[in-house]
Parts: sequence; C-alpha cells; structure tokens
Amino acid sequence: TVEQLYAANRQQLQTAWGSIEGERMYDKLRGLEPYYAKNARSSLGHSHVLPPEQRNEAGVKAVMHRLLQKACMRMRSYDLLASKIGIKVKFRDIPSWRMENAVSPTDSTLQLTEALESFLQHYPKTKHEPFAVGVSFSGLVTADEVARDLFQIEPLENEKKLNQAIDTLNLKFGKNTIYFGGAHAALKAAPMRIAFGHIPDLLVEE
Repeated sequence: TVEQLYAANRQQLQTAWGSIEGERMYDKLRGLEPYYAKNARSSLGHSHVLPPEQRNEAGVKAVMHRLLQKACMRMRSYDLLASKIGIKVKFRDIPSWRMENAVSPTDSTLQLTEALESFLQHYPKTKHEPFAVGVSFSGLVTADEVARDLFQIEPLENEKKLNQAIDTLNLKFGKNTIYFGGAHAALKAAPMRIAFGHIPDLLVEE
C-alpha cells in the first residue's frame, strides 16, 4: 500500500528496488529532489576510415562488429552501461547513413551485437562507395542507477560471466584471442588512435 511504501526506510526501498532508484523514491515521497550523479562520460565510441578493400557492404559490416566489440570492452573497463546505440556510415557523394535506438542499459557485447545486426538489416542499397564507419554508445549510466528486472537477473548474470571471460582472455593473451564472429574479416581494422582530448588505455584500446 501507499502507507507501507511511505513507512519504509531508505535502506528497505533500496533493497526492494535493487538499485539506487529505491533511495531516490524515498526522497521523492518526501518532496525532496533526488541526487543524480553525473558521469564524467556521456558517450563513447570508435570510428574508422575503411581501407580500399573493405569499401563495400561486407567490409562495412565486419568493421562495424570490430568497432562495437572494442567499444564494449572499453565501456566495461569504465563500469558503465549504454542506454542508446548509434551507427554511422559515410559515403562518397551522398549523405551519411545513420541509425540510432534506445536499449535497456547494458554492457553486454551479445545484446549490443543484436542491436547492431538489426540496424545492418537496413543497410542502404546503393552503388556509392562507403569510406568511413562509426559506432557509438550514449546515455551512459552506472549499474547503481538502473532498476533490476527480476525476470532478467539470471540471464544477465550469465552474459556478465561471458563478457568477463572474453575481456580476461583478451587482456591476458592479446587482442582477438577470442571474439564474436561478425568481426572475423576485420580483426586488423581500427587500430588504436590517439585523438584530441582522449588518452587511450593501452590495455583495452589496442
């Protein structure tokens, strides 16, 4: 009931919600403005100018998968989750093709790969040559800022273990020790670049 909800203390609501959202509800019930932490990062991603041999639909898709897998590993190193994914393909002589969509906050390579695949099904049918691609994650949040779905806890834990295993093996034995198959034709694509305003992490961005 509403009375029971109001009578619950801050810790009880935090436990019931399974996240910091419970504490925010406690404040809202009392007319207080909840505290929202600001992440130092609001978005992250990778882009790449395609070599001549990959300036085709197959090359675009392979490099996109490579960029997404790099970005996922980097995002996990910051302990962040993405709530939006976007892609971009630049063509010669015609406007760029872009797609963007909201997702349930996640750092799962598997889930974000599924989102990427749904985008790529709409790849434009054109004779114009693609020459650059990019993948970006935005709406970044921490796990504490996300309410848990009780029906998804076990599947998410399994994916978390999978992601941890992939990251551990790649950090220990070198990049591309293990990867999702969509990136197979672009394993040497998108090497680390030093961009203005961003100091790369040599362990996760090589």
